[in-house]
Amino acid sequence: MRRRLESVQKVWLYKNWEWFNTKNEDQNENSRVPSMLRKEMGEKYCQEFCHALTLDHEAVNSDSEQTFRKVTCFDKCSQSFARCHTTEKCMKNEWFNAEEIVDGVQDVEGKIKVDEVAAYNAGTCDPKIHYYKNCSLHSTDTDYWSVNFIDLLRLCNTRSKRIHYNNVFRNPSIKSKCNNLNFVGEDGKCLFTPTDASATETFKNCNSWDAPNCDKSTGFCNNIDDPSKIEADYSMKTAWNNDADLEFCFPPKPHD
Repeated sequence: MRRRLESVQKVWLYKNWEWFNTKNEDQNENSRVPSMLRKEMGEKYCQEFCHALTLDHEAVNSDSEQTFRKVTCFDKCSQSFARCHTTEKCMKNEWFNAEEIVDGVQDVEGKIKVDEVAAYNAGTCDPKIHYYKNCSLHSTDTDYWSVNFIDLLRLCNTRSKRIHYNNVFRNPSIKSKCNNLNFVGEDGKCLFTPTDASATETFKNCNSWDAPNCDKSTGFCNNIDDPSKIEADYSMKTAWNNDADLEFCFPPKPHD
């Protein structure tokens, strides 16, 4: 990881030197290009840790581990760039993507092959504001957003989760209400019928958007939509009909 980062740092330092060496003296570390370079370098650092970090020694190379490395961790590394009007990326991905190959074998120490000639020939970073053609943010077409703005959708989901759970952590009243709820376990069973005839049925709240409703007939959480067949008080969407605060006790619904 150190060798990979040093390869990127070398280009990053050169691009900063190139900018300050050729521009007016009024430029400083808060100017547009140096700020963009810092964001790009920050992403590189974070993404290298994604490659190296292991959540669980027993989970190495498992599907969950790979999902964390390639999706979850990378999403958290993403900087919030303005899409419609911002400077273009300065350190191009194609300068760093090639793996070092020695005699037909990939370098086991992970050193990446940096195209230093391309970085040099590219000249100073372009400080001009760039307007993107695919910037129809007013569109309500979900397919259009999935094609052109999938990164923004991931950021929206991450920010939505943060805002959602902050309502619980920062509000003692909501936290108290959540503590009083009883959620289903891994078996997804929401209705418990007692063997003792004098006892009453007990319920647990469904808490997954994959199986949000408590089915009266089966006693398990599923995605049935018929209102007459579900226990409204223990199903998501309807569990907080009488108290809006309860919505924050359940996972936020992902954006499409």
